[in-house]
Amino acid sequence: MKSFALLRTNTGLTTNVKIMVDSSYGLSLDSIESVQELATTRLKKVTFNKKNYFDELVPYFFKDFPTETAFAIKYEDDSDSMTDSFASQYDEIYQYGARNIVSNKDYSEEFEYFAPLHIVKGKMPKAFAIFRVDGPGMIKLDRNNIKDEIFENFKTVKVFDLTKKTTLGEWIDLNFINNRYFPDAPFEMSFDRLEFSQWNGIDYDSGGYTTKSLFMDDFVEEEKEIFEYEKFVFDGFRSNKIVYPNIINFSFLFDDTPADANGLKKWSINRYYGFYIENMDLVKTMSPYRVPFLKGDVSVQKGNVLHSASGDPFIEGWSDSRPFYVEYLGEYYKVEKFVERQKATLKPIVNKAPAPSSRAALQMKSRSKEAPIPLSVDRLSGPLEDSIANALSNRGGIGSGVTI
Repeated sequence: MKSFALLRTNTGLTTNVKIMVDSSYGLSLDSIESVQELATTRLKKVTFNKKNYFDELVPYFFKDFPTETAFAIKYEDDSDSMTDSFASQYDEIYQYGARNIVSNKDYSEEFEYFAPLHIVKGKMPKAFAIFRVDGPGMIKLDRNNIKDEIFENFKTVKVFDLTKKTTLGEWIDLNFINNRYFPDAPFEMSFDRLEFSQWNGIDYDSGGYTTKSLFMDDFVEEEKEIFEYEKFVFDGFRSNKIVYPNIINFSFLFDDTPADANGLKKWSINRYYGFYIENMDLVKTMSPYRVPFLKGDVSVQKGNVLHSASGDPFIEGWSDSRPFYVEYLGEYYKVEKFVERQKATLKPIVNKAPAPSSRAALQMKSRSKEAPIPLSVDRLSGPLEDSIANALSNRGGIGSGVTI
């Protein structure tokens, strides 16, 4: 199993802290404002370096704050209220996605991409990429149009390197890849009598990774709904003052100034999509050219000549108005049309009929003068040569093909 992104974080497990990564890989801690107490300036842009351990940063960040505040989940006591506004029904502060933070004076970047990551020890992604799709996207998306409307319109805005080539990558390696104290599992349940179940994670008060144990015999013996069991385990992290170790709330900061053929567009409405990437392949060249499809019977003959028994090797047909390329093993090869002038030979006419009259002999002699003219192999291109080739083809001595 590998690390993966979460569409929504849970501050009841992670506490209301997030890792801010600016466009220059500067690192800092910031609070998620689930309650008013977390909006204080003391919990804003608390910088740290690549040698700091996350399990030591959490208690330092929340020093003197009670666990009820640190683990708080936004609730406005409105469960009995009804509204027709989606913004009033859904708390977006925990949602995976991009938002404008131009009003946040602590950071110079214009946008933040909140991307919670569920961590599997030693199996971290290599990068985080942010793409833009122009326009507000006031269309209905489904599996039939998402490729054309979204994926084929991606424009790369920013790529964050999560490997050891950057300070962020070094910090990740120190804390989640080569940290022998990082727990193998956040919770270990035992169904045996008189055996402890364990909550593993960061000690909220003193820091470091710790384990808190509990006999669950009484709880297990009673019939419970699955929701009750999940709530018991969930509340166990806060009641034991343990921070869930496997979810990190990352926020990546970036700027973007879209442009079109007429210039930069400072004011625009766009959509942003972010993805954790396991591997990145180096692409040396890119081209908008779309390779034409070859027919199924095409073969490459000696001299890199494309041959098709049906004539033209391309499904859409050859055209002199644009260049043609074929792709082989990632490389593009230009296709050129050529005309081959075949060498003609005179063949004796064997007459098995009785001796012709003088007039018939004269006609035969006249026809022999119109025999094909001997020609050599050549490649022609351009209007003048095409005219010559067309003229020769009317005399039966021309073959044609394409070469790469």
